[in-house]
Amino acid sequence: MINHSKIIPIILNTIALTIAAIITAFLLGEWYNLGIKQNTEGYPFGGEGPKPYYYQSLGTYLTNNLTWAAIFATILMFSIFTITHKNRRLQYCSFGLLIVSIIAMFINGNFSV
Repeated sequence: MINHSKIIPIILNTIALTIAAIITAFLLGEWYNLGIKQNTEGYPFGGEGPKPYYYQSLGTYLTNNLTWAAIFATILMFSIFTITHKNRRLQYCSFGLLIVSIIAMFINGNFSV
């Protein structure tokens, strides 16, 4: 018989690990594309109209992306740590941190200039 008290934290942690990896890769890719390659076509930096605060300038946008990438990379590393150490309490914490970070990221995007 399957022991649900052992399998549920592993599933939640795997979900956290996967989502954190995808978000980190996306944000770092965006940072590389704009910061290193200077490919800024189609981005409304400094333009008119309501938009998130981080569109004020390229530097603000890059800083915002790099900060969130670091947060999600930390969650990714924490998820890997909890899997390797098989600590169920930390596995639940890893998933909770992911959810809180995603909510915080959405709230951060709602601050307008």
